[in-house]
Amino acid sequence: MGVDRRTVPRVTVVTDIVTPYAVAVFSELASLCRLTVIFCARTGSRGLAWDFPSGLPFRHRVLSGATIGRRSADAADVYPDPRLLLAVADTRPDAVVSGAFSVPSLYAAIYSRVMRRPLLIQSDGTHESEQRIDIVQRALRRLFARVSSGAIANSLPAAQRFVELGWPSDRVHLAPHSTNVSGFHDVARDRSYETSGTFAVLCVSRLIPRKGIDRLIAAAATARVLGVDVSLTIAGTGSEEADLRRAATDAAVPVSWLGFVPHTELPRVMLLFQTVPIVLHRRAGI
Repeated sequence: MGVDRRTVPRVTVVTDIVTPYAVAVFSELASLCRLTVIFCARTGSRGLAWDFPSGLPFRHRVLSGATIGRRSADAADVYPDPRLLLAVADTRPDAVVSGAFSVPSLYAAIYSRVMRRPLLIQSDGTHESEQRIDIVQRALRRLFARVSSGAIANSLPAAQRFVELGWPSDRVHLAPHSTNVSGFHDVARDRSYETSGTFAVLCVSRLIPRKGIDRLIAAAATARVLGVDVSLTIAGTGSEEADLRRAATDAAVPVSWLGFVPHTELPRVMLLFQTVPIVLHRRAGI
């Protein structure tokens, strides 16, 4: 069913870069409202070689303005481009959703305050993941708790974090990370399964410290010492790849390194497994 533009609200989403899993979510959201997504950049420090040959099936704008890169692959870049405020205003939204406690969220908050439109802050940050934030970051979170109308949490721990920061619990909405998983369902339905032979583990992830791939390799090494025939297949790239390859070699753990795999090719990769795989992934993307 299409959107009845006479009755549905205009919603503007502000986020950092174009990612395949988020594109799938935005595509669905666009069927429910008059959606505009403002991307601060086409890609960034945490981005990979994602390609969208058919374009994006929703209204959007990519600013590609001033960017401050981050040293850590775990962190999103900083986007101080003031044009974002004008870009939000140009969409004349009835509501704004902005990702994380960021400079773009400050611009979104200014617009929402002046125009008296609701602002919702979206985040997957938890008490544990935010242990090392500095005093300025803590102050920003408290500010957003006061000026926003609500919050969108990507997990229960993230929802608890919002409440911890000062959001009323009845204004925190749970929206777990999701994407279009139909291709993976097709693989699960059509493939054949074998329960003998090697215990195959497929890991789909960026190869960065917080993903814990080093622990996966250590666990596989321990299992092999105990007599379990374990093999790993790792799809992804990142700053830790060289260290992880050395760790696997030193631990005598057999690993098939696939490198970067486009999002659309992930179901095909899973179809290659003819034993029962344990699939580890982050937001169904690499």
